[in-house]
Amino acid sequence: MTLRQIRAARMILVPAALVAAILCAPSPTQAGLTLTLSADGVTKFGTVSGNNAAFFNDTVGNFSVFIQGGTTTSPGTPGVPSQINSNQLNVVNNGPVGVADTLLITLTSDGFSSPGSIGTKEFLSSSFVTSNTVQPLTGGNSYSLTSSLTQANGPTITLGPQGLNTSLSTPFTRTSSSFTLSNLTRLTLIGGGSFATGVETTMVSDTQPANSVLATPEPGSLIAAATGLPMLMLAGWYRRRNSTRA
Repeated sequence: MTLRQIRAARMILVPAALVAAILCAPSPTQAGLTLTLSADGVTKFGTVSGNNAAFFNDTVGNFSVFIQGGTTTSPGTPGVPSQINSNQLNVVNNGPVGVADTLLITLTSDGFSSPGSIGTKEFLSSSFVTSNTVQPLTGGNSYSLTSSLTQANGPTITLGPQGLNTSLSTPFTRTSSSFTLSNLTRLTLIGGGSFATGVETTMVSDTQPANSVLATPEPGSLIAAATGLPMLMLAGWYRRRNSTRA
């Protein structure tokens, strides 16, 4: 190979190496924990640190948003509640004064294996703790939190949407070896409005949290009741039929 050919090969290899480095570079979110913000047709992601905490300090559409930390305890510890938290949310709507706009914030964490195991009864709960509301949620301003749990073998279980200073829970049965937790914050503010919160928590535990309100019956029990009712009616008819013949 001539000197000119060697130089040409180097010119080709260097850009290829740069492309490979870009493709292999870590994304702003990592598998296991994702923080997503959407408003006005714009979607941005939080920065994940150590795969168990996410942060955000930027604009999304008309909103200025600061999130001190979205955290997860995945994969969890047997006998200890597993949870995700959104901490210290501060939002300002920089849009036209008096015009309402909506911001969506989703925190998701997968790979939970505890507490419980396949077949055990657990509780999904969600709570909101107010630290400071800069502007009252009136006159077109609103807030809601929706928590959910997803299993590979079974329906998605949802709590909410719920408002400020509320704590909800619902029982469910583990149907998979792992599950995913997610909470969705929906915040509508008029232009010039601002809002600040404390901690939003979505949690799975072996027992119902003492300060929570039982929201709905266990989804699995509703399905069982619906499918078992015809069999119970048939069994009752069969017993009455036999007693009449006797």
